[in-house]
Amino acid sequence: MVVSELNDKDLDSASFLYSIAVQIQNPPGSLSQEEAKQQLWKNFVHKRYHVFIHKDNEISSAVNGILIFRTFDKRAKIFFIGANPPGKGAGKSLLRALGEFCISKHIDIVQTVVSSVDGRACSFYTHCGFREVKRKQQEGFGFFEIEMKADAERLKEL
Repeated sequence: MVVSELNDKDLDSASFLYSIAVQIQNPPGSLSQEEAKQQLWKNFVHKRYHVFIHKDNEISSAVNGILIFRTFDKRAKIFFIGANPPGKGAGKSLLRALGEFCISKHIDIVQTVVSSVDGRACSFYTHCGFREVKRKQQEGFGFFEIEMKADAERLKEL
């Protein structure tokens, strides 16, 4: 398993995975492959966000995991993580790489926000060492946004 930062040659495969993963989230989103490609390229070029990708090996052309995050002083915030197929280790590998990145940049805390209806995401983050710190009711909707955080050092050990 190989984790690296997004590059030109993996943009098409990464944007395909990103668009599909957004469509199957709870609640589901809508993002065409072209929109996904534009978002990823913008993040890649301007470095506002970091985009890590996961592949089975170095010669593979298929991206099977993607992680989008941003750093702020002593913390990092995950905006998106997705893998296809789920449950095969790509997500953990991406979080491990994020932990290593954070430690190298002297970042202590990693945060994310998860929908309470996305049981698989809540379980995944909890299994990886995240803990709930706050719940916020979404007005007019029957779910909560759950803010979670983990120590970067813990993620590095996954």
